[in-house]
Amino acid sequence: MLADLNGYSWATLSNKTKLFYWDEFHKKCHWDDAKTSLVQACWENKAKERYRQYIYNISSKWKMSTLKKTVNITSEKSEQNKKNRRRCVADGQALSTHTGGSASHSKIASDLKKLWGHDPAHHELFLYTHTKNHNGVTFLVDKAKKIHDDFMEKCDRLEAIGEEIDEDKLFYDVVGGHDRKKRLYGFGSYGKRIRSSKGSSEMHREQYEDNNAETKVEIENLKKLVETQREKYEDIQQKYEDNVEFQQKNVDVQAKFEQQLAQAMNVINTLSEQVKNFINQ
Repeated sequence: MLADLNGYSWATLSNKTKLFYWDEFHKKCHWDDAKTSLVQACWENKAKERYRQYIYNISSKWKMSTLKKTVNITSEKSEQNKKNRRRCVADGQALSTHTGGSASHSKIASDLKKLWGHDPAHHELFLYTHTKNHNGVTFLVDKAKKIHDDFMEKCDRLEAIGEEIDEDKLFYDVVGGHDRKKRLYGFGSYGKRIRSSKGSSEMHREQYEDNNAETKVEIENLKKLVETQREKYEDIQQKYEDNVEFQQKNVDVQAKFEQQLAQAMNVINTLSEQVKNFINQ
């Protein structure tokens, strides 16, 4: 089978390729030269059918191969996502990240308030829910331990220079603040109740900047839309003017034709009169 880059159908095959197939057929089959045109016509009809089936088979194999690769990739991604959700544990019970069980962090915070007589600080709630048996020492995951160590290190540093410490604000910053989905690592549903460590003026400024950026994008989109509509209007107007000009030319041509026709009729009538006069003489 001769490869042809444009041969996705018989109609798109090059004449060189078609001639190659015809020559191959001619090598194996023989007939009376007087019937060559008839044989070639029959051969071409059959060749079209066989080539169409050939392309279909290739396409089917390619689609199946692509589908198999897609399924394998999807399966691999599914397994990897499953491992990620289970903290890289493929089988068995996934590693727990906190000790709250089925109770929400909001419920735990409420229970601790009743037990301690005050709202638990962010760091206290974090230690209670991320250490084994709530002992504040044995962390369930390395990330929680790192957050705790970073927090304590910053507290020690600030105490050493005699600076006043807002523990909740400091711990919020160490955790990394809320993500794009308004989640705060390690606090579950309770994280939505924790306010940002940023001042209200800074939050308003960021909100203004976000809104301003969105407004600029909307303005740019509107400008593009206006420009597109203007181009469409100019195009329509040009087509209209061209059409009017074309119609005017047609009118001029028609008038000129009618004028020439009238002149021709006058000439014919004159000649007819001359012929009649000549006959009557």
